[in-house]
Amino acid sequence: MKPSNSLFVICALLTVQSLRSQEITGSISGEVRDVSGSVMPGVNVTVTNTGTNISKIVTTGPSGTYRVPFLIFGTYTVSAELTGFKTSRAENVQVSTSEEARVDLMLSVGDVKETVTITAHEALLKTEEASISTTIDQKMVTDLPFQGRQIIGATLLAPGAYFVNNNSKAQRDSGFVRRNGVSLSVNGLTDISNKFYFDGIEGMNFDGGTRAFDPSLESVQEVKVQINSNSAEYGGAAGATVNVVTKSGTNQFHGHAYDYLQNDKLNAFQMDAKNLRARQVASNQLVTSNKPVVRNNTFGSGIGGPIRKDKLFFFANYEGIRGTRAGQFGQRTVPTVKMRNGDFSELITPALPALKDPLNVSGSGTGVFPNPANMSRYMNPTSLKALQLVPLPTTTALVNNFQGPIRPAANVTNEVIGRIDYRISEKDAFYGRYIYNFNHDFVGDLFPLFGPGSGDRSYKRNRRNQNVSLSETHIFSSNIFNEVRAGWRPASRPTSPRS
Repeated sequence: MKPSNSLFVICALLTVQSLRSQEITGSISGEVRDVSGSVMPGVNVTVTNTGTNISKIVTTGPSGTYRVPFLIFGTYTVSAELTGFKTSRAENVQVSTSEEARVDLMLSVGDVKETVTITAHEALLKTEEASISTTIDQKMVTDLPFQGRQIIGATLLAPGAYFVNNNSKAQRDSGFVRRNGVSLSVNGLTDISNKFYFDGIEGMNFDGGTRAFDPSLESVQEVKVQINSNSAEYGGAAGATVNVVTKSGTNQFHGHAYDYLQNDKLNAFQMDAKNLRARQVASNQLVTSNKPVVRNNTFGSGIGGPIRKDKLFFFANYEGIRGTRAGQFGQRTVPTVKMRNGDFSELITPALPALKDPLNVSGSGTGVFPNPANMSRYMNPTSLKALQLVPLPTTTALVNNFQGPIRPAANVTNEVIGRIDYRISEKDAFYGRYIYNFNHDFVGDLFPLFGPGSGDRSYKRNRRNQNVSLSETHIFSSNIFNEVRAGWRPASRPTSPRS
């Protein structure tokens, strides 16, 4: 019976004019002035997503300012209209997760049917927020060569971020060693000091203190990494707050299929390792220098587009991973043949002239065993039974005297992501997203009782992760918006039968 808990989060968000609230979307704000520099209240400002053709209309306030929150990532057109003035329009306005784009417009006297078009440029210094953040867009996510094709690689582009080796505590606990795992450390903090969110819903392992899974790169629209002076909604993380945003459909159909292959047959065998292997073969030694077997296959496909144009959109993606690693050697210290028979005299050296007996097991009262060569009567019968599972040494040394190949490691992952975006009416919009990720790990071993040479335990592990994000946005007026968000993330602890 696998223990399972559920995490259910509901957030009701109310925005009035300049009030900032928790958002996984972006926003556009600015002010409208005339050519003399005077502010212009009562101007209708229309913000239109060029991908879905969905618009939101607000009116500038007494100070001539406006703000449109809860905009999904993408490219927008912003236009301002007022009777007696030419229409002013800004194109190619980029909106990212949890960021506010500023677009100021100027109206000149003329016919409202006349349009003045400008190309928007993002400000180099954002005065709307104090946090230090990095946004990695979809092109960078898919084009850059991230190690193991893990989304965590994108976070390493943030200032102050660096990778932690694949033997960190968080990775051992969560099983990320399986894919040449990379873990994130920011500003010198540990890799369990970060928080990961998927579309604003927490996606952490409850047992390991790190991310629950890596979504397919092809299903990610962008990654937002915040590392300093975060606002109140991003509590609980001394390190980085990472929000991974999934793709959504648009008015055009887009599909993709991919297959990434890593195979040791295409890798070179290093010359020094090849020479070592030749010497081991020539001297009839145990051959420990072999070309490692590394075979990983990542494949998948996805499609997105309209179900009903300008109204209802979908996106879906599947990814499978099949990987294996073999050819690695390890070593362990095991009892010698003499020790198995109760003769521990091999341990006597000038530095250790006697074997200590602190519990007075021998009954001599001297604190040492009187005869190290004859200690079989002190050996526990249960321990002798367990000793039969331990192999004999492969060398004559006393330390690291068992050497051999580690059994192959394997990884099987299947992941499905689906998302729906629905414009219910002019005042209501809804989206829902579901992620299912199943992972099976097997890490090999020298023999059942001990871990491989890297120090990690041998295990077979199955882990099922699910993550649901739901959101409904309602417009009450031109400056009052409300968002209700719900998330579900069951806590799936892995099953780990010993191999």
